[in-house]
Amino acid sequence: MRDTEIISKLKQIGIKVARKTGNDLQCYCPLHEDKNPSLFVSLKEPHLWHCFSGCLHGSGIDNLCAQIVGQKPEIIKNPEIKIRKEENRKGVVPYIPILPLAIRNKGEDYLITRKITQNSIKKWNLMYWEDENAIVIPVEDKGFALRYISPKDKKYKYVNGTKVSETLFGLDKLMRDPQKHLSIILTEGIFDCIWCHQIGLENTLAVLGSNISAIQKRLLLGVTSKILILFDNDKGGVEAYGKATKILKDKFIVKRIVLPEGKDPNDCSEIEIKQAIQKEGGKDGR
Repeated sequence: MRDTEIISKLKQIGIKVARKTGNDLQCYCPLHEDKNPSLFVSLKEPHLWHCFSGCLHGSGIDNLCAQIVGQKPEIIKNPEIKIRKEENRKGVVPYIPILPLAIRNKGEDYLITRKITQNSIKKWNLMYWEDENAIVIPVEDKGFALRYISPKDKKYKYVNGTKVSETLFGLDKLMRDPQKHLSIILTEGIFDCIWCHQIGLENTLAVLGSNISAIQKRLLLGVTSKILILFDNDKGGVEAYGKATKILKDKFIVKRIVLPEGKDPNDCSEIEIKQAIQKEGGKDGR
């Protein structure tokens, strides 16, 4: 099947192609409100396809068509999808092809320095983008975060291909059992959150920055009444804790978990984090 035939077939079932790069198509997925192109289709056999929202994964163009039509048959009648582009401070969110997990490659080499294991790589679907030398981290159905391994400018280590203020990283991994989560541990960064889960603190979420939005506050109201803030123990982290407390204190019991000076959670050992949490929040912060 020629590339043009594949693109035409995709359009017939409501898949809007955003761009073609090499042998990959970056598309808007018609099965959810796709603000950023999250569906990737390979033009090479066996025509792998994957949606970063988690709704689609497989191979074969005919199989993809069957999936779309089976889940949303009305799409055939109205194939035109409204497209909205999202930009960040560095410009247009980068194109991301279908990628391998960050295992047995330079991606894993980097993640090992962050103490991230293969089990965590698989749990969080952490991928390695060789062309960009970056780790790609899916963020629910909102998009992804891109962490450059050797950024030219340290101010831009991360690129967010999502509106980070609309979700909390780790929310999709949180066990919705109120007996397990009498409190929520809140970190700033993605790897802080992953590290906490890895050491057994699975009631941890990340703000994806230091500012808490109104949407994030509402999401927290759905899972807990007590928040243990585990931000970096530096000037910025202390200031961020103050801002977070002002936003959250009317609805939550808020406590600050104090780490060794100058450290962030991913810098700390399991013992250091758990001792700090026990001091302020009880057993493992629960």
